[in-house]
Amino acid sequence: MKICLPFIVLLFFVSFNRSEAQTFTSTKNGAWNSADTWTASNLCSPSFSSPPPTEGYYPQCPIDIVIAHSVTFSGNSAFGAGYFRSITVKAGGTLRFNNDFVLSTGGSQYTMKVSVENGGKIEVLNGSFKFQRNALVDIQSGGIVSVKTLEGGGGNGGTLEVKSGGTFSSSSLINLNNGLRLKIAGTLNANKLTSQGDGNEIQVFGEGKFNASSDVNINGLPFTASEQSAIKIGGDLTVTNSGDSRLYIKGNSNFQVTGKTSIANLFQAGDNSIVILSKDVAISGSGAALLEVKNQGEVLINGNLTKQQWSGGITVQNSGQLVICGGPSGAESGLYPPTSYANMNIAPSPAFYGGCRIMPVDFVYFNATLDGPGRKANLAWTTAKEWQNSHFEIERSVDNIQSWEAIGEVSGNGFTDSPTSYHFTDSNLPTHGGRVFYRLKQVNFDETSSYSITQAIQVEALAGQMNWAAYPNPTDGTQFRLELKNQSLAKDSPIYVMLSTTWGQQELFQARSIDEINASLQASLTQKISGIYVIKVMWGEASETLKIIKN
Repeated sequence: MKICLPFIVLLFFVSFNRSEAQTFTSTKNGAWNSADTWTASNLCSPSFSSPPPTEGYYPQCPIDIVIAHSVTFSGNSAFGAGYFRSITVKAGGTLRFNNDFVLSTGGSQYTMKVSVENGGKIEVLNGSFKFQRNALVDIQSGGIVSVKTLEGGGGNGGTLEVKSGGTFSSSSLINLNNGLRLKIAGTLNANKLTSQGDGNEIQVFGEGKFNASSDVNINGLPFTASEQSAIKIGGDLTVTNSGDSRLYIKGNSNFQVTGKTSIANLFQAGDNSIVILSKDVAISGSGAALLEVKNQGEVLINGNLTKQQWSGGITVQNSGQLVICGGPSGAESGLYPPTSYANMNIAPSPAFYGGCRIMPVDFVYFNATLDGPGRKANLAWTTAKEWQNSHFEIERSVDNIQSWEAIGEVSGNGFTDSPTSYHFTDSNLPTHGGRVFYRLKQVNFDETSSYSITQAIQVEALAGQMNWAAYPNPTDGTQFRLELKNQSLAKDSPIYVMLSTTWGQQELFQARSIDEINASLQASLTQKISGIYVIKVMWGEASETLKIIKN
């Protein structure tokens, strides 16, 4: 018998390189350390028995975990180190930790990956979620991760990626260290954020949202906000002079700080970004300290701007606008460094740098308040004196500060040195609710104009007023449709629809058009069993819930 040597070599090569792994899949709600919680697909020799181990060194048989139920891990955890390759939490699945959740790939040839799919959850409500050695956490659309503390660990800290429609929340602290990177296209909610060490990074992009209720410390890392992102900081913002401390605000992003701002490195606002700093801003004596506004970036400081005479820098270029307002009403100028100071690089008009005298009138105040029972907004303002004041145009924008429309007009007093009070009532509030912004456009007799500060109220959705219709209802799914009854409420933003069962299963759909959403719903509902389903529609900042019957 003749033997073909190349065939034997090929067979040996394939056998030697066969990728072996072992998958543990949840079969019911239960504890991680209970063998009854799992079923195992054994491809390794030798293989592991249930429950799946989390620590140890055996890279020849990586472990993959798939969770579609509620699984609780008690005690301390450390995943990786030669065993673990992935954890996937699917729709309806929850992985809950009573203490810390530690990802470590030390000594392993695999990058530890955690995926939270649509409808999946990970909860570390009483402990820390720790990244070590380049682990990757991928929160997909509809996925939710809730922790007490997030922090990096040894080695290369890894990446947390929150995709559009995904949510990550930390109730206590986010501590970026040892190369922990945040990539946010969905929503990140935090209490306080700080950082230390090198290699950390924050990127907020797409329509990502970064919300911090307390202080944010940018120390040794670049923070970039781009595209349509929105950043809100409820406490103080500090950009230190350590390492790569940089803040880049660009695209059409919106950046707001409620507390004070301290700049000891680069703070750059460009493109069409809007930055509102609600209290005093201090530029330190560091040689790298620079507040830079360029292109069409707009920075409004509702306080004073300070820097030392010979150190720190301010740059306003192209069509950049750096406006410093102060006082209780925000309508008069705040203090700011003169252009004769060192490191002042101010371009000529249309660039602007200087104090805030927004209108050719002296304002005492401008307020907007909500009359809940009457469902109307009351606007009131008082001037101390006026000069060439023809009239005020009242402008409103719903759910953003870009889509302004004129809703009324109030005549001015022309020339006066006496206090004058004005008021206007908006009785046509949006039925779907949301954040409603108001500003005054002051118009002179020569038709030149300028704008006031912006005020806002929060409006609840009108009870019993439904903007969306679902039909036919009951339905078998084949012809089912959602319809927006008032097309003027349509927004140039994605539509999210959550389809939920009465027993807790959820599906999240996302599209740019109602037709795409309807196609997805029809495909899903036709496969569903009979029963009652809940549909939650989310568009812009508004949401609405409907019930349907599948027959």
